[in-house]
Amino acid sequence: MGILMPLLTLISSVVIMIGIISIVFTINAQVALITFSIFTLLYWIISFFTRKSLQKNSQLVADQSTQMVKSLHEGLGGIRDVLIDGTQG
Repeated sequence: MGILMPLLTLISSVVIMIGIISIVFTINAQVALITFSIFTLLYWIISFFTRKSLQKNSQLVADQSTQMVKSLHEGLGGIRDVLIDGTQG
């Protein structure tokens, strides 16, 4: 299920996308090309201006995830030590 379902979803999405794109190009190729160009340009502009912020945020998330794992290990280690020593009140 971990491989099959995502693969089937990907295949069906690609088939639907190809169908929609071919129908749009069949109806009016010039409008489809202009629209595709506009969306590509917008996507490039947004990714260009948000790249630094995204990299900064992803580094922050990675650092915080490491800190969270360390805190969990320390907390669970403390609980384990209390249970092993029998010092729980």
